[in-house]
Amino acid sequence: MYSYSRTRYSRIVLLLPLHALLLTMGAEASGDIGERLPKALSDGIHPTTSERRLVSTVTLPLLPKKMLVYRREHSGVSPESTTNLADKLLRTTGPIKAKRTLYMVTGTLDGIPFRLEVDRATGSFALENQDFYNPESAIRTTGEFPDLEEAKKMATEFLAKHNLMPEDAYLRGIADNSQGADVISVGYGRRVDGFECWGAGSQMIVNIGRGGCIARIRKSWPTLKPVAEYDLVKPETAIQKLKDGEGVLYHGQKGKIVGLKLVYYASPVAQEYVQPCYFVDCQEMDNGKKFYGVIEAVKSE
Repeated sequence: MYSYSRTRYSRIVLLLPLHALLLTMGAEASGDIGERLPKALSDGIHPTTSERRLVSTVTLPLLPKKMLVYRREHSGVSPESTTNLADKLLRTTGPIKAKRTLYMVTGTLDGIPFRLEVDRATGSFALENQDFYNPESAIRTTGEFPDLEEAKKMATEFLAKHNLMPEDAYLRGIADNSQGADVISVGYGRRVDGFECWGAGSQMIVNIGRGGCIARIRKSWPTLKPVAEYDLVKPETAIQKLKDGEGVLYHGQKGKIVGLKLVYYASPVAQEYVQPCYFVDCQEMDNGKKFYGVIEAVKSE
């Protein structure tokens, strides 16, 4: 029979919590916390479809079997953080105001009146040209719209000048919205570990009006911290699940699957984890119209 001295017993008691902590860290590093992950598309803003008819003609690319999941850091938005952001971007001319879910402050940017709006839940923000949206101002109807290449150059130069262009950004597309919103929209996406983000939770949009007027900038670019690597559902399994009604479809529900890739889903609403999903390109059979689907990629079992 063994007996422990008081000193040795105390040492064991002290080491037990440390051992438990190391076991927890090891589980997180190996991806064993997968069962605690919510479904990637559980933010409730996706369309539902009553009927699906999909056939697959896609040649599946070589894809990884594991991917990192990221934790989205809390935005930490406060009057103080809003003041700090405003001081970096504007020459402020008014106090910070709270309105519903936003903190707002006015100022000037390049001598033009702008309003900064910061979302308290997500940390995303918008800079809005007050002259452009003033119905008594003629700036919205003065001059010509830049062509798409000019708009791209103007947007990129503006973001670089004001230190708003992240290193992991890429040009996602340019849209001519001159007939509806009186702007040309230049969109930037984000790459995480080389994979594109899908969703409005990680993007920038610069709206440019006539005469090259910067009308509005919206930036949603949360801070991400790696959690662990997780096993992925096989792409052929994901396709079958999409056919069977899981995941979401946008702009169509009947046709053929012609492409598939891995993306990270970044929700516009507050989310704890940014997870990989399969993005599936589709076409309608009769007219070739494009639509797409998205389904979770992380194994849940």
